[in-house]
Amino acid sequence: MRDGKIAVINNRDENGSPLTNQLVDACLRKLCQTYYEECPPPNVSPLPTQLDDISRACLLLADEWGMVFPTATLDALEDCRDKVVGRYWGRLESMPWRLSLELCHHDKDCESVIEELTTNFSHHNSSARLWTYDLAWIVRHRLNEVEASVRLLKNVADTLGYWDSALGLCSALFPTDEEFFSFADNFRPKAFPDQYQKRLDIVRQRGLAIFQKRFVQLDLRLHRVIGEFALNET
Repeated sequence: MRDGKIAVINNRDENGSPLTNQLVDACLRKLCQTYYEECPPPNVSPLPTQLDDISRACLLLADEWGMVFPTATLDALEDCRDKVVGRYWGRLESMPWRLSLELCHHDKDCESVIEELTTNFSHHNSSARLWTYDLAWIVRHRLNEVEASVRLLKNVADTLGYWDSALGLCSALFPTDEEFFSFADNFRPKAFPDQYQKRLDIVRQRGLAIFQKRFVQLDLRLHRVIGEFALNET
């Protein structure tokens, strides 16, 4: 893995087709099949972490390799999207699949689902917010930096649940720590400004790395899931 991406060797088969594309496609299709077969009925909630990781691993592959997938693989993504219809969080639970499909179709750079994802940073349910943070981490380079940062820093100021994760995600949207702190210092929350400042002071004392730890662990977990499925396809 280099720069957070999956390292691959672009060998080709006897017809000149990249073997990497074939492996990634086979891996994604197998992930979709596993998710579809193991996803419980809508009345079973929440989903097991293993299935959540599979959906996020599919999103990671779609983000990095969306241009290479054939129609059959897109159909598998659509099957998974349809499988979660009617679940507890409704459209939120289908978001990794809908976002994956837009990444593969290259529809307006995924603006519609990205905007929906960003809007849900303000979800009233803290667990739902954390779910959006995890998805956003995977596609963070596609977010509108200002719009996302304003919503995330608002959560740092006025929410109890997972404000630290909101800050960790927000800080990753900036090229340097200095640029993040400059933006954060100039942000003026409408509510709980004292709490916001105290939390920024905590971050300066403890360092940004600890607030991104959750997402680094997520990266490692998803790459492990992808690696295990890829090994089974070779």
